[in-house]
Amino acid sequence: MRVNIRDFGAIGDGVVLDSPAINAAIAAATADGYGKVIVPPGIYRCGSIDLVDNLTLQLEAGAVIRGSRDINDYHEDHYAFNGKAAERQTLRHYLLGAFHRRNVIITGDGVIDGSGDAFWDPNHICTDGKPLEAAKSSCVAYYRVLKSVNPRPVVAYFWRCQDVTVRQVRIVNSPSYTVWTVGCDGVRLDNLTIRNPRHGPNTDALDVDCSSNVIISNCDIDAGDDCIALKSDTSRLGEDKPCERIVVTNCILSSSACAIRLGYEGDGIIRDCAFSNLAIHNAKNGIDMLSLTPVKRLDFKRGTPIESIAFSNIVMRNVGRPFFIWAGTEPGSPNPYQAQVRGLTFSAMEIHTISGSFIGSLDGAAITDVTLRDIRLHLQDHVYFQDAVPVEYPNIWASSFMPDALRLHRVDNAVLDQVAIRITPLPGRSAPYGHRLRWSQLNNFSRDGAQLPANGAML
Repeated sequence: MRVNIRDFGAIGDGVVLDSPAINAAIAAATADGYGKVIVPPGIYRCGSIDLVDNLTLQLEAGAVIRGSRDINDYHEDHYAFNGKAAERQTLRHYLLGAFHRRNVIITGDGVIDGSGDAFWDPNHICTDGKPLEAAKSSCVAYYRVLKSVNPRPVVAYFWRCQDVTVRQVRIVNSPSYTVWTVGCDGVRLDNLTIRNPRHGPNTDALDVDCSSNVIISNCDIDAGDDCIALKSDTSRLGEDKPCERIVVTNCILSSSACAIRLGYEGDGIIRDCAFSNLAIHNAKNGIDMLSLTPVKRLDFKRGTPIESIAFSNIVMRNVGRPFFIWAGTEPGSPNPYQAQVRGLTFSAMEIHTISGSFIGSLDGAAITDVTLRDIRLHLQDHVYFQDAVPVEYPNIWASSFMPDALRLHRVDNAVLDQVAIRITPLPGRSAPYGHRLRWSQLNNFSRDGAQLPANGAML
C-alpha cells in the first residue's frame, strides 16, 4: 500500500512533532505486507521513526525530516550492551531505527537533518593540545571538536537487519553516527550526500559494525569524524560475528579524522574488503587501520584481527597522513595483544600529503603480507610541523610528528613495487625533515624485486 504522511496528520511546519503521524502512516502502509510511505515537501520535526519489514520510506524533493532538539522525543535501543559498557550507552537513541527487520528502503530527493548542534556544547572545545595559531588551526593535521552533550541520537540505526538500502537522500548535521549498521546482512548505501560539521563530535558518516555483504557506492561525504568506518564490536552485538565482504567504490571522502578507518572498536574479525575508485581530500588521515588491545573503558579484550583488505585506484590530496596501520598494545592496556593484521594490498595510488605514513607493530609478527604497488607519494613539508619534535613511533591517534614519508616497523613479508616517493622541503630549507623511506626489524622485505636488509633508510 502507498500512503502519504499528510493523510495521517503530519503538518510539516517544523514546529509540530510529526513522528507520531509518520509512525502511524508506516503501520498502515505495511499492514498487508509491502508498503511505501511518501514524505511530501515540508519540514517535519521528528523524534524516533520506527521502520518495519517491507517498507520504503520515500522523501520527495523539498521534504526535510528534521530531528527534534529534545532527547525525550527519541526512543532507546534496548537490544545492545546487555548491561555492559555503560559509558557508551549514550548512543542508544535514534531518529530512524530498524531492529530485526527485513527489506527496508530509505530513498528519495529529500533531506534528513539530525539537528546535531542541539547535542553539542559550543563552549567546550577539545583539541589535540596544539595552540590555535592561524597556520596550524587551518591545517588538516589539526583536530578541533566540540564536546558532546549526552545522550544524543544516531540518525539512522539498523540492528540485526537483512536487506537494507539507503539511497540518494542527503543527510546533514548528525548529532553522532549518521548511518550505523550493527549485525546486518545485505546492505546497500548508494548515492548518498552526507554533510556533518567538521567540529561535530563522533559524527561518523557510515559505520559498518559486524555486518556482512555491504556495498557502499557513489557517495559524497564530508564528516566531522570518520567517513567510512568498519568495526567489529562483538561486545555490543553479544555475538562473535565478522565484519566481512565489504565493497566501497566510487566515493568522494573528506574528514577531520579518517576518510577510511578499519578496526579499533571490537574483537571480531574484519576481512575480505575492497576499496576502489576513491577521491580523498582535506582529511587528517587517509587510511587508518588499528588492531590493538584497548584500555579498560572499552569492553573488548584481544584486539581486532584484520585480513585480506585491498585498496586500489585512490587519489589523496591535502591529507595529514596517507597510511596509518598499527597493530599491538595501546599504552596502558591491561590485556595482552592477541590479534594480527595480514594480507593488505595498496595499488594504483596518487598521494599528496603534508606528513609521513606509518605501517608497523610494536608486537613482533603482528603485521604480515603487505604489498604497496604502483604508488606515487609526494610529501610537502608543512609549517605546522616546523617546531614539532619528531618521535620514533607515533601514538595510536597518529597525532605525533613522524618526519619520514614512509616508515615501516616490524612487518613480515613486505613488498614495495614501483613506489615513487618525493619530498619537497619548506622554502628556505635545503633538506626535508626526514627520509623518503625508513624501515626497521623487517623480515623478508623487497623493493622492486631486490631483497633488502632488516633495517635501513633512503634519503
